Amino acid sequence: MIYSYRHVFKVFAARLSADEAKAMENKEGFISARPERELSLHTTHSPNFLGLNQNTGFWQESNYGKGVIIESWTRSFPEPPRLAMKECLLRLLNGKESANSISPRVQMCLAMLMAAFVGIAPLAHLAIYKVCSIESDILAAMDTAVDDGVDILSLSLGGSSFNFYNDFIALGAFIAMEKGILPIDFPKTLLPLVYAGMLNTSDSDIRFCTVGSLNNTDVRGKIVVCEIGGFITRIAKGRAVKDAGGAGMIIVNPASGPNTASRGILKPDILGPGVNILAAWPVSVENNTDTNSTFNIISGTSMSCPHLSGVAALLKSAHPDWYLPANVFATGSGHVNPSKANDPGLVYDILPTDYTPYLCGLNYTNRQVGSFLRRRVNCSEESSILEGQLNYPSFAVTFGRFQPTTQTYNRTVTNVGDPSSSYTVEIVPPPGIDVIVEPSKLDFVEVNQELQYQVTFSRPNSTTNIGYVQGHIKWNSSKHSVRSPIAVTLQMM
Repeated sequence: MIYSYRHVFKVFAARLSADEAKAMENKEGFISARPERELSLHTTHSPNFLGLNQNTGFWQESNYGKGVIIESWTRSFPEPPRLAMKECLLRLLNGKESANSISPRVQMCLAMLMAAFVGIAPLAHLAIYKVCSIESDILAAMDTAVDDGVDILSLSLGGSSFNFYNDFIALGAFIAMEKGILPIDFPKTLLPLVYAGMLNTSDSDIRFCTVGSLNNTDVRGKIVVCEIGGFITRIAKGRAVKDAGGAGMIIVNPASGPNTASRGILKPDILGPGVNILAAWPVSVENNTDTNSTFNIISGTSMSCPHLSGVAALLKSAHPDWYLPANVFATGSGHVNPSKANDPGLVYDILPTDYTPYLCGLNYTNRQVGSFLRRRVNCSEESSILEGQLNYPSFAVTFGRFQPTTQTYNRTVTNVGDPSSSYTVEIVPPPGIDVIVEPSKLDFVEVNQELQYQVTFSRPNSTTNIGYVQGHIKWNSSKHSVRSPIAVTLQMM
């Protein structure tokens, strides 16, 4: 037995041989078992860039995130410890090491996290759990964090997308959300940049930089942009680029869309600062042993993630009564704006119970849905919705030979602005797509009032192009503008 979880999932992690795991299937009460996966790590003055200024505006209104507890993870933690959460701003959690004896790698991770978290929400508390990128360790940290009473989970970890019932990290995040916790799941010589997918449009695999796919292409001396996926490791992609003469490789951020587990939900949700962030570094980047200037310029989702977690801490501090679930393919709803997020006007609320018809609508079996929700489920007795009907603040629509040429989706918005307010719709349709919104005006008379509207998308017969197009709808009042992005996938009819 490695772990026994109590909060995020009623399961255990154990080391078993294949025969032992097979024999366990015959035990009474057995539901499912599978090998665990290993996830990959995604690892100033951005506050001003985000419109956060000292002693004024949203920073002052939110009291700098005071009292909110952000949980984060670094690496290599053998056993999740207990924590007295309210006692201090930052405590290193390690049952066998002191803060002075941890590795430079962990010091680097902690320094980066502190720089971003404390920079965005200076009075928030940090609870840092060191974990490996193994699922059982991550789930153990989530389980401990829920028991410790954190407010926000910050996971700078990721991997390929899986079905929800087979994704323990998604499951842990869902259970944390049920408990009111917000999961945030972020050379000197200029060289020419080339996207691998444009080198040979007849080869659908070339965008993944598969072995041999770049041969006979003009990439010598260039930086090659490769997409993640294609059943090939990142190291193999780099080797393919090198063998073809490329000078370097950029892998498209794994946080970009589309959402392969549920294409009716647009991902990512939102963007945060993550490029060229000045952060603390454990050693001199110039290998100078006589300097105290140990800083480095870092980019990636490991920088975006703590920025967004800090913004979430500010919102949690300013609106403790708000229920904060995890709020086009590369930009989602756009760049985070902390001040506007504090006063959005309208919100799209989703409750944990809303996910039952959503999961049943994904054509999962009763057992698969039940394993995710941790209760018996009979989808034939439950209401079932198309994935695009989940009350998400965006729209992801697919038109192809297996989808109707006209699709209608409903949304419910809740007024969190002025009690008496009116919103009129503004439509910017994706090229080649007809969009109708009914009604075209929403009139609210009180705070927390809910109103519903529906959006109809149509693909005319004259639209024959294939690929992705985007647009948006926007609800405008005298004070607020609430935008929902639209991403449309056009396939062969």
